[in-house]
Amino acid sequence: MDGPFYAAAIVGSIAPFVRSLAWGVPMWMFTWGMALRATLGAGLVTLMAGLIPLVVVDHWTAGAIGLGVGGLLMLLSARRLRHLRGVMLLSWRLGSIATRDDAAKRLVKRLASARKLGAIQYAPVALIAAGPLSAVERWDDVLTALDGLTTSPLPKALAERVAQARATAQLAVGDLEGAAESLESVDRPAEEGIERWLRATEALLHAVQGGADQALAIANEASDADAALGASYEIVRAHALASKGDDEGAKACLRKVEDVAGATGLQRAVKPVGPATDIARAMLKAVLQAETAETAAAAEA
Repeated sequence: MDGPFYAAAIVGSIAPFVRSLAWGVPMWMFTWGMALRATLGAGLVTLMAGLIPLVVVDHWTAGAIGLGVGGLLMLLSARRLRHLRGVMLLSWRLGSIATRDDAAKRLVKRLASARKLGAIQYAPVALIAAGPLSAVERWDDVLTALDGLTTSPLPKALAERVAQARATAQLAVGDLEGAAESLESVDRPAEEGIERWLRATEALLHAVQGGADQALAIANEASDADAALGASYEIVRAHALASKGDDEGAKACLRKVEDVAGATGLQRAVKPVGPATDIARAMLKAVLQAETAETAAAAEA
């Protein structure tokens, strides 16, 4: 009986490390639960593959059979959707400040490896990474992830999402011309959920380029926007009103942004540079100073 158990122990012990190599994610980024599931899953499969042949062979031969079958299945499991799973795990690690920089570098490297899948298979993987990267404002990394992805070979729904993600990142880094080109690269109207964000991006482009009336017209149509989209339109209104000389109106809009999204929302109002940028920058500085003072007071208490 020893053979199958030894085989299970061997395959189970190396399973997390094989998964780490296949996914392109270092072991220290795995949680204990993830490593344990890999070990137990591979070990149990190997054990069963070794116990079944015991009715016809000796235990060492059965162990060898279990080792071969379990090891092969473990390798196949680690390679299945390896690019997608690696990207998802690295994207999750972006949420921690301690691991963010390292995770972002590894994520870009993982995406470069995933490009060999082809545009249609690569695009969903890149979009999965683009969301978390956008959330932590790694805009250059977002553009790197989407670089070279043209919308022409992609299905319409996928092309729309790529265009929206790219335009958002281009706006954030101040590439207004590139953002406009990205918006023009897909047929409109897009799917309803994407179209709402594309319209918000268009409105922001108008607002920072002096088209205050066009921006306000689009923003005023979006009365049913959800919280995140509503904050985006308040930024649009802030830029539009500031361009008309209504600084108090712009401040009121930015206060709404602060209420919904805090300092992060105000940071989104700073870039791309527009009429309300200086106002947003001053408000952001005040918010950060207040947060620092609160933290210091809490530490002293």
